[in-house]
Amino acid sequence: MSLFRSHRETDRALSRHASLIFGLRVCLIVLLSGIGCFLWWRLGPEKPQTDEQRKQMAHRMAENAIVKIRSERGQLQSVRLVHFANDPTDCVTDAFRAVIDETGVLTLADRRFGEKVRSLLRMREASCASASAAVKYAGPGTDSVLWGKVERFESIGEGAALKGKWMLLQVPFGTTICEGEFVENTIDAVPTSASTEKSEIGKSTHRLICLMTILLLPIVTLPWIRRLVAKRSNTVNALTLGGYTLVDLILIFLLTNITFATTGCVLLFLFWGILAFIYNAVVMNYALRLTE
Repeated sequence: MSLFRSHRETDRALSRHASLIFGLRVCLIVLLSGIGCFLWWRLGPEKPQTDEQRKQMAHRMAENAIVKIRSERGQLQSVRLVHFANDPTDCVTDAFRAVIDETGVLTLADRRFGEKVRSLLRMREASCASASAAVKYAGPGTDSVLWGKVERFESIGEGAALKGKWMLLQVPFGTTICEGEFVENTIDAVPTSASTEKSEIGKSTHRLICLMTILLLPIVTLPWIRRLVAKRSNTVNALTLGGYTLVDLILIFLLTNITFATTGCVLLFLFWGILAFIYNAVVMNYALRLTE
């Protein structure tokens, strides 16, 4: 009996050991998968972003195109939308997809599995370089394919520009059912003087914020400075002067959102630092005289 009991205990121990190893492997796989997903999310590719005015412009152009497709589609019932060439933001392609879904002009074929995976992973969609390539890509199952190409899509200030073309082709023959261009440009309509004036106002506001920060910080905390300089310690005075100057620089950086992309920005930041250092020293000398 003891022998059988020993075998059973050994089997239980082996079973627990196997379960523990299996659990550790599962945890390791989950951990490595989580780390991989986190690294991909943080370090993986990112699609370019578009501002609201470009999204609205793309939507208007898509609506105009769908109006023409409605009048010239004939007996076509379904369509596969191929990712537009030179559309890295997907904005124009998504605008056409949204308008077709909203209007129901044609039954829109679902995106393929590979397209959904690339979209989920934030990878750029593959596009067809020509209309004939789009017909081959569409394959069976749809009556037509909608292909397009973006030639210009940008925004400057309050203006935007969009230029391109689109074609609705019959599958599998490649016959052109209808085609058109989308062109809109509001960049030239925005006066440059307005943007220049706004830029100058922004610079003046930044200078005023910097100056008020430097001036008010020592004045508001003058009683505390008096207690520090009353100790008549060179170390305390040096730390106080350096601390106030550092706080000034940090506040200036946060309030003005200054960048260090050019030498001029760096020199301007150093200028404010020197000015803050001199002013803080003057205020500390004044506080020292008040304690005498």
